[in-house]
Amino acid sequence: MKQLRKLLKRVLIWSVAAILLLTAAKILPDRQNAAVRAFAKGDYTTAAKFWTRLARSGDQKAQINLGLLYSRGEGVKQDLGKAHELFLSAAENGNPVAQYLVAHDYAVGAGVTPSPKVSLMWLREAADQDYPPAQIALGRRYMTGEGVPQDLGQADYWLRRAEETLPVTGVEK
Repeated sequence: MKQLRKLLKRVLIWSVAAILLLTAAKILPDRQNAAVRAFAKGDYTTAAKFWTRLARSGDQKAQINLGLLYSRGEGVKQDLGKAHELFLSAAENGNPVAQYLVAHDYAVGAGVTPSPKVSLMWLREAADQDYPPAQIALGRRYMTGEGVPQDLGQADYWLRRAEETLPVTGVEK
């Protein structure tokens, strides 16, 4: 079960990163595009340099992407505390992806002392902004009673809301 959770965590983190990177490549300025190109080539050190400059200027996507590099130790020395700080900076500015990542950090104690209560707070913040992974995670928590009283009505609400929020591609409803 632990190995499955670790695998799911990795898949989730890199799925979020891939979505951010693909979106960023189309609309962000030269430094961000250069970072995305370096990342795509596997040059994580160069990507980290570009994202560090952008993150310092408050670019939320750069903060998230750099945080993901720190969490994996790619292009930089692994530092879960630094990753959390970067996620938290973007989360405090309302980024739902970052809020979800901060919730995860508090859930598992990645770079912070575990706190189910704080994790739930950040998860709700992201879910309320219609971020489907957060809505699914919140629905699962209500379904299983993990960190909240078990409430199948709330589980159904959040899972349906996620279903409505998820983009439908190639499938007719």
